[in-house]
Amino acid sequence: MTIAGLYNYWIVILLMMTGFYVVIASGNLVKKIIETKKKVLPKPGINKIVQNRLTEKDFVNKCNIRTTTYVGVKNQKELRSNVNLIPGILKTSTLGYDGKGQYQINDIKELEKLNIDFSN
Repeated sequence: MTIAGLYNYWIVILLMMTGFYVVIASGNLVKKIIETKKKVLPKPGINKIVQNRLTEKDFVNKCNIRTTTYVGVKNQKELRSNVNLIPGILKTSTLGYDGKGQYQINDIKELEKLNIDFSN
């Protein structure tokens, strides 16, 4: 058994074509690999859910597993209309990891100082 960080799409496809099972922990390759019609574990639908924090929290809550209070915001106006959630942590819905894409907001003053780019 080989455990490795497989970030190259073609290496993953080669392994799959030679009969290896490839378990993908990174969602970055999933979309391309789905197109090959090879067996992917976990199922691609799961990766689609967990790659977005909002869909992940919605899914978990639908399974009657309660999370902390959360709301999706798409712009500064929506962010400022949810000041009742402060103190809190503002997170990107995708791509943030190991604390990246996260902003701890302790009070309204900290919120006012943030200059967040909502275009992504």
